[in-house]
Amino acid sequence: MERGAGRYWTEDEIRALLSVWSEKNIKNQLHGTLRNKGLFMYIAKRMQQLGVIRDWKQCRAKYKNLKYEYRLIKCGQSVGDVGKARFYDELHAILGSEETAEEEKDNNDRLENEKLLDSTKGTHGDTQSKGVQLIIPPVSNEGGKHWTAKEIRALLNIWSDKNISRQLKGTVRNQKIFEHIARLLQEAGIDRDWRQCRTKYKNLKHEHAVMKKAQETGSKRKTMKYFRELDAIMSGKHTSLKKSLCHTELQRPPAAIEIGKHWTTEEIKALISIWSKPSIRKQLEEMVRNRQIFEHIASLLQKQGIDRDWRQCRTKYKNLKHEYSVMKRAMLSGYKSKTMKFFKELDNILQSKASELSSQSESDEQQPCRKEKGLPDLRPWYFAEMESSTEMKLGKKLNEGKTKEVPITAGNAARKDLMEGKASISNKTTSFIFKLLQEAVIRVSSPPTCEMIPIEWVCRRIANGSFLKRNPGVKEGYKFFLQKLRCFLSGNFEILEKAWATQECTLVDMKIEFGVDVTKKEIVLADVIDNDSWRLWPAGDKTHTKDKQMVKRNFEWVADRVELLLKSNSQGRVVVLMGSISDLAHCEKIRKSCSNYGIPCELRVTSAHKGPDETLRIKSEYEGDGIPTVFIAVAGRSNGLGPVMSGNTAYPVINCPPLTADWGCQDIWSSLRMPSGLGCSTVLSPEAAAQFAAQIFGLNNHLVWSKLRSCTLNTWISLKQADMKLRECSI
Repeated sequence: MERGAGRYWTEDEIRALLSVWSEKNIKNQLHGTLRNKGLFMYIAKRMQQLGVIRDWKQCRAKYKNLKYEYRLIKCGQSVGDVGKARFYDELHAILGSEETAEEEKDNNDRLENEKLLDSTKGTHGDTQSKGVQLIIPPVSNEGGKHWTAKEIRALLNIWSDKNISRQLKGTVRNQKIFEHIARLLQEAGIDRDWRQCRTKYKNLKHEHAVMKKAQETGSKRKTMKYFRELDAIMSGKHTSLKKSLCHTELQRPPAAIEIGKHWTTEEIKALISIWSKPSIRKQLEEMVRNRQIFEHIASLLQKQGIDRDWRQCRTKYKNLKHEYSVMKRAMLSGYKSKTMKFFKELDNILQSKASELSSQSESDEQQPCRKEKGLPDLRPWYFAEMESSTEMKLGKKLNEGKTKEVPITAGNAARKDLMEGKASISNKTTSFIFKLLQEAVIRVSSPPTCEMIPIEWVCRRIANGSFLKRNPGVKEGYKFFLQKLRCFLSGNFEILEKAWATQECTLVDMKIEFGVDVTKKEIVLADVIDNDSWRLWPAGDKTHTKDKQMVKRNFEWVADRVELLLKSNSQGRVVVLMGSISDLAHCEKIRKSCSNYGIPCELRVTSAHKGPDETLRIKSEYEGDGIPTVFIAVAGRSNGLGPVMSGNTAYPVINCPPLTADWGCQDIWSSLRMPSGLGCSTVLSPEAAAQFAAQIFGLNNHLVWSKLRSCTLNTWISLKQADMKLRECSI
């Protein structure tokens, strides 16, 4: 049985994945392959053979999560959880052997390379004199070659240079810096390309950070080579590092490389002076897409002899604003130790009143300034858009009290006071959900007047949201196999949960309200069921949540997907084979019950005794088109139809013999007692036979399953009502 695609991994499923992963062939391919979609498709197929239905994306995601958890424990970040970690021993048996094999391989490769270099030193002169070109693959092509102690010390020596370390700290796009580092390493006799240098630089920084955290937590188990040298670089103590490392002559990188160099005091003063101009300042405060403004600022800086592009100007502008806000908060909190350069200048700019900026006299002065300096006038279209969007559109009044009026203003969260489109999307979602519930025989209505019941009914499948705050001991993501707060809403929840599972989406929880219909005095659903009513996790991943806290595109995503809930990818049909036309009335009852479940039903007349060839031909006709079929055999006193069909097809067969006046109790044995190897069930009621067929199709069809579930709930409700009437002596 295929279960929900977005559900959490059970222990059996994880063990199945580990068993496939532990195979030597698969383990080697996972270790050496980057584009591994085909490999995980094979793993998913192997897991299906073990009875676990998962697609390749889910297998790859779980594989990465298990590796990440193992490395966290291995690096000492979860030292206290080693004993409690699930599957740690199995993962260590797989990944621990990989690390050992990789270290041995690196050592062997390094020894072979050293031997190769020693052997080539003696023969290099001979081959060169003979004109024979020696072909040795360069080291830079060996992307993952192990770094020796000599190479790491040379890299640290270059890294410790004040100029290079300053640029590495202040630059994001640093390819040219690492190209320069690679050239310096080549001059020292170490052949590494810039990508290898950058990768090693990142790895050393990461190892230093992990070691630093371990020291702060008091852990003494973890050790790291070159920690002192790295700590001296990170803390800026370059002089102490120079004593411990071998000195190599370093060259200052050319000026063209210093793209991300720090801003000097003169450059910052020039930027602030341009920023302080009213015309520039006003547009910077008003505009969101401000590339043209910073291009103009960069051109003004170039006139002063400062070569900065618009991206650098925008980055420095943002950094200065951030430093100012941090300093301002520190001052308000009473911290006097923190200082900031240019704070007074920034305070004069950022604390200026908006009314002064928007005065008419100032705007008159700004216009010729723009024309004179060539800055495009971006204000007219911006203020026109603001004026058109500040007027809130109020809908129909919903309620009016002593202090407030409540109109319809629902929208798409583009602005808090104007959110167009959300109401129509919510209505569309609700209409499809109501249609799904109606097809599942769940009663829904839209009463004109309804008195609300002041209770919110919440049904949870997974622990999340406010439930975690009220129950601090429960872990986020814990799955309740019986829904939390199970009530008469739980049937709706199970139906919608099953429907969303077909879209690889997990229904986490659901909130809804009820009321009393004033005219009929009945409890009815008095709420919409849309994206404000539930939490949805696509593929069971919380990071992709589609709930009420998000924006309009999530409402649109749900509205588009909810249409697919009314359709089912799986097909199915019931074929009723009757031995005689006199059994037609009995077969019509089966067809009527099948139609109530939404299952197509066909009636055929054939006899296994009188025409076995025709019976088998009809059977082959329905087997040939590939549509899943359930055969119901309707035969009386000597039932050979059901056993013959069961012995010649893999499709399920149900015996449903008709009861007639001349039918005796001994006739039932022809349907109950049959040769070995036949799995033909027997049901006397035609409605029960149709229900049995529906239960078979309901395993893969959420629409059929929802009708079966609602029938079960309605039966329970009718019994409850009958019991209450009996106790009240009103029956």
